[in-house]
Amino acid sequence: DVADYLFQEVLAQLPADLRSFVLTTTVLDRMDAGICSLLTGDPASGDKLDAARRFNLFLIPLDLKHEWFRYHHLFAGFVREHLKRHQPDEWLRLNRLASRGFASRGLLDEAVDHAMAAEDYAEAGRLLEQHIPAVLERGEVSVLLRWFEGFPPAYELSMELSLLYAFVLVLTGHFGQAEARLGSLEASTRTLKESERLKQLQSGILFVRSNLMFASGDFTNWFAFIGTMLDDILPANPTYYMFNYNKTEPLVRRTALGLKGVLSADTEKIGTLFMGVLAAHGWQGSLIHLYVKQSLVEGYYEWNHLGECRQMLQEMTALT
Repeated sequence: DVADYLFQEVLAQLPADLRSFVLTTTVLDRMDAGICSLLTGDPASGDKLDAARRFNLFLIPLDLKHEWFRYHHLFAGFVREHLKRHQPDEWLRLNRLASRGFASRGLLDEAVDHAMAAEDYAEAGRLLEQHIPAVLERGEVSVLLRWFEGFPPAYELSMELSLLYAFVLVLTGHFGQAEARLGSLEASTRTLKESERLKQLQSGILFVRSNLMFASGDFTNWFAFIGTMLDDILPANPTYYMFNYNKTEPLVRRTALGLKGVLSADTEKIGTLFMGVLAAHGWQGSLIHLYVKQSLVEGYYEWNHLGECRQMLQEMTALT
């Protein structure tokens, strides 16, 4: 009934050019005159936006200057479903256009969303590889998880994206899925020849598996893994080693990758070993090195090993 009302009493009553404008632009979660012109091919899209406001077409301004707008979610959802059912090819085409338009303006959140909606997974993957560091920097791992889960199961991600997916799975507590993805990725890397790409992948795998171990307590797998590549670890992808996942919490133990205040002989040994690997390859100033060191500092404080705690705090101060 609601759908019938919206179509018969709202869309069907509009002038043809405005109805076409609305049908086209409701694929957008937010829009300004520029992105509307790209989708409609009409340089007068600013005037159409004004007309849509005058017709009270559920248009909501997003800024004080009234440059950016969105349609009411229920209205947009109805029109999108109408477009998907009756013009599926047009739905895909418009989303491809929107993705390119947002990407050209550096608005990559929207660009990825529209590439996924367009089922252009190759383009979505390319944009993700470019955009992931910024999203991680914002701490929006749930957004990354949503994007990764949007790829069809049969779609084969690049090894680099698959590794990033495993990292996001660790951060969001999906340890079993992360382990499965890492195992598959490690098997795939064994088919690669010696190259800079292989070195970067191995380095990233070490980082992600180390975080999986700390998060899940799976020390046995970590020792087995590190034993196969400890001497070969090479410069790492800064996406992992310089990832600042903690901008607000002073105690690492309260973060997703902390030790939750529980230091054990295993975690002490692994933390020390991991820091040694990083320092040996020039990464002692990396954020992950400092986070591991602070985890140990907090653990030593809990153990009342104040000498070790004080020494590591001085080392951290010197590094920062």
